[in-house]
Amino acid sequence: ELRVYQWVQNLLIFVPLFVSNAYTDMSLVLACVVGFLAFSLLASATYVLNDLVDLDADRIHQHKKHRPLASGDLSIFDAVVTAVVLLFISAALALSASVEFSVVLLVYLALTLSYSLKLKRYFAMDVIALASLYTIRIFAGAAIMGIAISFWLLSFSMFVFLSLALIKRCAELVTLKNQAKEQVSGRDYGVEDLSILSSFGTSSSLLSVLMYCFYINNDSLTSAFQEPDILWLSIPALGYWLMRMWVKTIRGEMHDDPIVFSLMDRGSIFAIGFIGLVTLAAQLH
Repeated sequence: ELRVYQWVQNLLIFVPLFVSNAYTDMSLVLACVVGFLAFSLLASATYVLNDLVDLDADRIHQHKKHRPLASGDLSIFDAVVTAVVLLFISAALALSASVEFSVVLLVYLALTLSYSLKLKRYFAMDVIALASLYTIRIFAGAAIMGIAISFWLLSFSMFVFLSLALIKRCAELVTLKNQAKEQVSGRDYGVEDLSILSSFGTSSSLLSVLMYCFYINNDSLTSAFQEPDILWLSIPALGYWLMRMWVKTIRGEMHDDPIVFSLMDRGSIFAIGFIGLVTLAAQLH
């Protein structure tokens, strides 16, 4: 029920640490680890709250009906108590990290509750909220470190996460289409929306690659990278990964959160690993 495997999304907190070449500062690394734990516990609490809100819809969903709450393996009382305990522990860890990080965590909580209670039922607003929830994790990492995020990195993040959020929604529609159904339960989407959503998603992917190019071309990178031009080698890998994700989605092979899927898919692991190695080479060359 806590969906610990989803904690992998919170590794985005370490992105500012990685791109700023500060991962040798153990005090910052430790602070980011504390932030990761705080964010992960908060995320698990919101997963429980979201499942409580979606209980009726989950009980008739093909996959979600097997979740502990939907299947009856976990009582509603126990779920509420668990969520409250996790929220308190998360708050304590966040305050020990920094006040700024705590504020970012509150923004995340407010947005994810808005998503669970209202936004996810509205066309397009849900995917924008999801993309923002991904991006907030990068803000959280920057808040822990006390640094500002590059405009181009922020732009890249918003477009790539919008694409991933649309992948998540399109994957649901492809599943519906294969089951000869028309409407997503609890969502303002039908199979007829698949073409327009996939168009927006692939366009966002291309725009994210463009924003990444502008990020690489930014003069401010010289403070964190010895040879920023080496980063251009990561562009083909980024393009390959995004194309692979969309092809997997349209084929009906995207059965999980896109970030979780990426860390279980061999081609995606290769592409992401290559990007990481190129980034290290640009810093250490």
